[in-house]
Amino acid sequence: MDIDELTKDFPRFSTLMGGYFNYDWRDDHESAEAVYDEALKRMPRSRVEQLGTELRVIASAFTTDERVQTVLDTLDTSLDPALDTGLSPVAWLEQLRAYVDRDLAELPGPQDPAVDVSNDELALRTPRIVNLLAAYFNYDWNLDHPDVEAVYADAFDDLPPESRRAYLDQARSLQAALDDDDAVKEYLRYVGTGLSPMLDLGMTPGQWLDALVARLERGL
Repeated sequence: MDIDELTKDFPRFSTLMGGYFNYDWRDDHESAEAVYDEALKRMPRSRVEQLGTELRVIASAFTTDERVQTVLDTLDTSLDPALDTGLSPVAWLEQLRAYVDRDLAELPGPQDPAVDVSNDELALRTPRIVNLLAAYFNYDWNLDHPDVEAVYADAFDDLPPESRRAYLDQARSLQAALDDDDAVKEYLRYVGTGLSPMLDLGMTPGQWLDALVARLERGL
């Protein structure tokens, strides 16, 4: 089990645990439930449905406290089920499933799924970019890094060549699939990232993606 595998198989769960439950989450939220509320509020119905499906699969595949904890450790989340919820990992997972199911029951019916279906497919094809945007560029990223380049250095510079190549291939895949600024903006919104190309770099979304590819090409 590795983070690429988990992010590919469970992109919504990975975003929740790696992006929202970052190392500073307790500074901004009073409880795990407050984080759930923030995350679910940002998701369209289709993503909440996907999260619910992923949680059911995880619960059936990882049936012991040790295995659920291994999943959390692999995603490098700062949530500690016992410390933050008073529950064992398995019991916490069941509580999260129930929380998501209740939220879904209160949402209005399905809307036009065209954009989300497309981005579902892209997220599955680009798990490393999803992890970069959701985990490295979480909503508090600028508390730990002075600028975007510092995040890139943290994420890329110590990787072996084959891992950098994997990032590059996935970024190029996005370039081929997202043909204008609006499409890149929708992908960023779908992933759930704290990065704003215009605010943080003075670039349009498309320019940011081109610059990311160029950054990854350096040194290869």
